[in-house]
Amino acid sequence: MGLMEQQLAIEAISRILLAGMPPGTERVVLTADVISTETRAVYLAVYPNGEQAKFSPGRPVDDEALDALRDAMYRDDVGTWFGMQFVQLADGRTSVQFNHDHDPQLAATADEWRLDLDVYPRSSEQVPAWLAARLQG
Repeated sequence: MGLMEQQLAIEAISRILLAGMPPGTERVVLTADVISTETRAVYLAVYPNGEQAKFSPGRPVDDEALDALRDAMYRDDVGTWFGMQFVQLADGRTSVQFNHDHDPQLAATADEWRLDLDVYPRSSEQVPAWLAARLQG
């Protein structure tokens, strides 16, 4: 997939976060760790005075939206991201950072990690040591 698909996936997530943004919020931060079989998402509201609070949006960002972004960002032999921090500002601007290599600390089985690697293949040089260890079971 290409840049257009990445942009469309980011815009879809942005719309969901904007719709669920608590009143008076300056920005919301979605921190998500994702593999093919497991998702952990934490939503943080940040207010103009600097106060922060976890919240549950009425409609959370679903696995379909996250998978679409992982699909769009997949690169042959390199893989895709395991985690992201998506910052949605109240004025509509976004900032996204991705984790391609660090352990997302998900409680997945070796089979689940293998499935994710089957869906998003990486060359052996691109498999981090922590992932190689998890694949061993």
